[in-house]
Amino acid sequence: MKKIVWLLLLGWLCLLPWETAEAIAMHGEWKYYEQQNYEDMGLDLIEQHSALRYDDPAWTPYAFPERPPLKAATRYVWLTTRLPTVVHYHHPVLFFTTTEQAIRVYIDNELIYSDGEFGLYHHTYGTKWHMVELPANYKGRQLSFQLYSDHAGRLGVVNLLSIDEGSRQATKLFQHDIVSWFALPLTMLLLVIVLLCYRGMHLNQQQRRIYTYLAVFLGVFSLWLVAAMRLIQILPVSLSVWRYLLLGCSYMMPILGNLLIAEMVEWKWCRAVRFIALVYGVIFGAVVVGELLGYTSMDMCLTFFYGWLAVSQPVAFLILLRSAWKGSAASQAFLVPAFGVPALGIADGLGAHFRLYQSPLYFMPLASVLLAYFVAWLLWQGMKEEKELRAMNDDLKQKMTLVRAEAQIDALTKCFNRGHLTETLQKSITIAEFSHQPLSVLMFDLDYFKHVNDTYGHDMGDQVLIRFAAVVRRNLDARHSFVRYGGEEFVVLCRGFTIEGARQLADHIREDVAATVLCEYQTVTCSIGVSGWQGASRDTAEMLLKRVDTALYQAKHNGRNCVSVL
Repeated sequence: MKKIVWLLLLGWLCLLPWETAEAIAMHGEWKYYEQQNYEDMGLDLIEQHSALRYDDPAWTPYAFPERPPLKAATRYVWLTTRLPTVVHYHHPVLFFTTTEQAIRVYIDNELIYSDGEFGLYHHTYGTKWHMVELPANYKGRQLSFQLYSDHAGRLGVVNLLSIDEGSRQATKLFQHDIVSWFALPLTMLLLVIVLLCYRGMHLNQQQRRIYTYLAVFLGVFSLWLVAAMRLIQILPVSLSVWRYLLLGCSYMMPILGNLLIAEMVEWKWCRAVRFIALVYGVIFGAVVVGELLGYTSMDMCLTFFYGWLAVSQPVAFLILLRSAWKGSAASQAFLVPAFGVPALGIADGLGAHFRLYQSPLYFMPLASVLLAYFVAWLLWQGMKEEKELRAMNDDLKQKMTLVRAEAQIDALTKCFNRGHLTETLQKSITIAEFSHQPLSVLMFDLDYFKHVNDTYGHDMGDQVLIRFAAVVRRNLDARHSFVRYGGEEFVVLCRGFTIEGARQLADHIREDVAATVLCEYQTVTCSIGVSGWQGASRDTAEMLLKRVDTALYQAKHNGRNCVSVL
């Protein structure tokens, strides 16, 4: 399983588009102008043509793509450079992304593109990609951006800037989402598997909590994957919605991940992991309250969030590693996602938030492979436990069947006991009614058995009962049920026997008993009563037993060692 996971991961990495630099280099260096307010005419690129000159001293050079060193109160900034003079495209398109910024794009003093509204008020634009068609005579001309944002940390940041053919620029959108297109259905499949296992498997309380946290995590991760796609910009939904969803899911996932870890470690370490999750919960709560109050808290708290992520997750991982070292199978299986998922999140944070590098994609979708490993282990473990449980149930059923059978067997004579008679007689009556076959009953009583017990002792009496049962049993077949009714009384159910057939069998058994030495000190005989089932309209099981008991009484009254039919 581990080899398969690593092969899939390496395969994905080979497919990723790694062009993070410009398709072609700009001809001039980058410069900026810090516009203090919207009415500042110090650099109005529309009305003051002289300010359009690239060499104007109002511009200040800076190292693109780093953020210009702006003042904290600045909300407007101009960026400028010169377009290439060598490379020519038939359909040149400028591609770049911005976050939480309104933007205008100029070629010399001509406005060629605008997105968002400029004004001193809070507005959320989210992360947007822009494709701006350049004029055919763009070579060497001045390219300028006017940017506005209420998010001070975002102002002046233009990412993934490139000039290329329009068709190739369009493919970058698909390249950015290619991993998410694979990761989203995989994550949804994992979610369905977890939910089915939760409903179908026999889980204890701890396992139910693990499955619950994992299912919620997968659901939140699925929403994150959708919100992280660039192509969602083509949907008629405000980008702020996707921005809130993306960051909200980012804040929630560590809470659920650490609650999941807490269920796998020892109790004394569980509290430490839950404290880590609690801090994430406090951060998320503060973010929500801040946004409701009108602050840009989702962006403002990201620095602290990623800092706590970098500090706390190694601690949680070491706690999980300790649990795995002590033999916890769940902890061992979760080591891979517990290390990999936070690492992928931190890698995205270093690029998207701290801007230490530029990447055309997110790394976090790769977490679906790591989660698939853990879900596969859970499924295998669940199937293994279900198999063991099924084997235990089968063994228990066999033991219960054996115990039940033993409970219906007379310990001395190995005949069925009286408790078995009631159930068997009723079933035999039902079969007789359904098949229209006869049913008869024999009831035996050993003659003068009390004298044997009183004279020769109970041990001899027990031997007589054992020998008598053996004599009767050798005259029976599968159609008969032999029951010790109580003391020295026995009953035989004769399925398929008419009263006459039962009488003949009773006579044969009576003669066999009389001819067999059951007691070395005296002859032992038996009296037998015979009766038959008369149909449901005229008879019941109780009436049948009462009638055969009366027939037995008549046989004893008639001198014993005889058969009486009633």
